[in-house]
Amino acid sequence: MESPAVSVCMITYNQERFIRDAIEGVLMQKTDFSFELVIGEDFSTDATRALCESYAKDHPGIIRLLPSDKNHGWLPNFIRTLEACSGTYIATCDGDDYWTDPLKLQKQFDFMESNPGYVMSYHPYLVEKDGRLSHYTRPARGRDFTSDELLATPGGIATATKLFKNVFKNGNTRDLHRFAGDYRLNAYLSTFGGCKFHESIKPAVRRVHQDAVWGSKTKRSQHISKINVYVNIYRLFRENGDERRMLVRLKLLKEELEKNWPFIDSKNKIFVLNSSTARFAWKGIRLEFCYRPVTNKLKALYRRLRI
Repeated sequence: MESPAVSVCMITYNQERFIRDAIEGVLMQKTDFSFELVIGEDFSTDATRALCESYAKDHPGIIRLLPSDKNHGWLPNFIRTLEACSGTYIATCDGDDYWTDPLKLQKQFDFMESNPGYVMSYHPYLVEKDGRLSHYTRPARGRDFTSDELLATPGGIATATKLFKNVFKNGNTRDLHRFAGDYRLNAYLSTFGGCKFHESIKPAVRRVHQDAVWGSKTKRSQHISKINVYVNIYRLFRENGDERRMLVRLKLLKEELEKNWPFIDSKNKIFVLNSSTARFAWKGIRLEFCYRPVTNKLKALYRRLRI
């Protein structure tokens, strides 16, 4: 069969309360091109899988269900679902979010086809918390980003608003596995072009709830996770030999450390990072990013934290 123009990548786990809205938001899309919905169902213990199976049975030409015989976890599930997407472009929408604009895909597709210098586009979104929608859309000041600006992984690009070129379509799975995840994927996509903001698309809805992967973390764990993500992005560009992007990410890592560390260790708030030698010092411990594996050093650092 001919590959669809757009693949919608949707991952879900124990989201029986939300999955109908997510799927219906995709099915209502009005397009002059073919699209598919690829659902990575991660061995839910509630009725999520049964609901997905019912939708897949009723819409065999659109929905492809990827069931699982074990729980992979959100990141491996995202990777396997993204790998299954065969479209020229990929749109993402988690199983607890949903779209409200039936012309969303058409508008983003038309722009991307006419502007090959862009790798991704996004649009506004609303936050729903405890069943209540926010009164204002986000981001507050949405705008376009150059490739260098996208490299800095700016905020406001919600998962449910993205459509990007399927740069992994030619079997480039090594980079997919290394850069999968929201922020890391944005940084990787920046190597292929800029990012467009579509103000005219009606907002998607991002649900915030205690069962979500991010929402279920403690505040301390969230701040540590942010630092880890920035370290990993820096490390990936370093290993790829991309010195310019490596230095950009090193600067961003320093800023992220300074911003998040007070929430992790309130007694030791000062960091020292010398960008000329690429060394990071904390309480006398020195991590040499350019010369030793970052991960091992971070583990040594975290063992000294009162987690």
